[in-house]
Amino acid sequence: MVLNTGQKRKLLIPIRDIYVKPSDLAKFNQLIQAHGLATSHRQKAITEEKDGIRKLEVKKDADGQWGFSIRGGSEHGIGIFVSWIEPGSNAEKSGLQVGDQILKANDVNMDRINHYDAVMVG
Repeated sequence: MVLNTGQKRKLLIPIRDIYVKPSDLAKFNQLIQAHGLATSHRQKAITEEKDGIRKLEVKKDADGQWGFSIRGGSEHGIGIFVSWIEPGSNAEKSGLQVGDQILKANDVNMDRINHYDAVMVG
């Protein structure tokens, strides 16, 4: 299969979510970028940065998608982390990065939320 369109590249998401361990996400992302499956440029829209914490505004894309995936949750004993960013999405343009921890979204504290409830915040 040739992943030469955005729709086909979306097939990487379920593959990544099923087969790639969290500890291997950085390497996975390096590989997809090296093979032209992800873009490396970002139009950062950081509205505030304090004590190493960035406040970003991410809006849904025209198709109603956030353009990123998350992993983690209180049931795993960890916070909510970005595990994937759709190339060219508003999430990428905002400066969101794989590995970023989401501390708050839509005024909901994410530090002790389970994965399902975190997904439902959007």
